[in-house]
Amino acid sequence: MRTDASEAILRILSAGPGATLQDGGRHGYLRFGVTAAGPMDQLAHATPNLAVGNPASATAIEVSVGGIELTTEGAPLSIAVAGGEFSLSLDGKPLPPAVLLNLEAGAVLKVRAGGRGSWCYLAVAGRFIVPKVLGSHATHTRTGFGGVNGRFRP
Repeated sequence: MRTDASEAILRILSAGPGATLQDGGRHGYLRFGVTAAGPMDQLAHATPNLAVGNPASATAIEVSVGGIELTTEGAPLSIAVAGGEFSLSLDGKPLPPAVLLNLEAGAVLKVRAGGRGSWCYLAVAGRFIVPKVLGSHATHTRTGFGGVNGRFRP
């Protein structure tokens, strides 16, 4: 998955069920049977976005208790994680559950279920380069809209 920050590529090494791309939501389509989607926790979604300098409603990765493991290729990438009290590690070294860091190329960030919470959010400085559907990147799995072909990974 590409981002526009320094042409960095965010490589997802593994992702549990429920990991999706979410932005502020897809509004105005309920009359056509399309719910808004968007984050499960709007405040927790806004927090890492603001930490990396993005608008509060920018696209971020919503991570469920299934966790996620990722790295970056090509260039370092500023990343923030916030939300539930998840267990985070960078190259095997523990991190606090809410963090702003510079993910160097090749370094591995792991986000796993922790003591409390069902969702956390991972935002990158810049933006994800994925197509919008009905004006939003929000993944809506029932319709297959948003995200990467209506889910998180191709």
